[in-house]
Amino acid sequence: MSAYVRPPLPRQVFRDADGKPFEYGERWGVGGPPEETYSHDSHPERFAPLHEVADALVEHLVATYDVELRTEPWDRAAERRWQDAARVVGLRPRASEAAPLTLVYTDYPGLLLEAGELTTFHFPNCGCDACDEPLAVQVDELEQHAFAVVEGRFAEWVRVGAARWEWHWIGLSDGEASGEGRSRMPWPTVWSVRRRLGSLPDGRWQPWPRR
Repeated sequence: MSAYVRPPLPRQVFRDADGKPFEYGERWGVGGPPEETYSHDSHPERFAPLHEVADALVEHLVATYDVELRTEPWDRAAERRWQDAARVVGLRPRASEAAPLTLVYTDYPGLLLEAGELTTFHFPNCGCDACDEPLAVQVDELEQHAFAVVEGRFAEWVRVGAARWEWHWIGLSDGEASGEGRSRMPWPTVWSVRRRLGSLPDGRWQPWPRR
């Protein structure tokens, strides 16, 4: 078994409208970004290496852990959800208490990381010029989130709200970061997910079994 090795990332230097070179992550000072940059995405191609990193992750996880690999949707609902994806790779551990992972390679280019029952991480979360997201930060977060799931440092929960509109809270915690999202789900889905998460030891996803 070999350790995961991140593919080399290129140094990315771009030029602005005036021809001045810049690197993402270093563009805006204390004054913040100009208003017009919030609706502009000059260089989405900077995220293309995420696909190569995802390939390296998949190769390492398949070689190290006892998982089933799929390159097509698990079900018809997933097929509809991913119809615009360039490629989909699913990893399902052969242990029911371990969380599955699905990597969705988008044409943007970018990546979605679907984990467990409810959670989707977006890389990048936003590619606009104002957010100034550098590639390296996205790669760091992709790897951190993926290994948090694999190592059993990932949890999900559903809190059913009392609001008339049936809003349901989704939470996650992966050891490096935590967050909470709000989503409307049909009641059968809510109860099904709650039963599934409630069946896990201490209500948490467990580490993937090794080969």
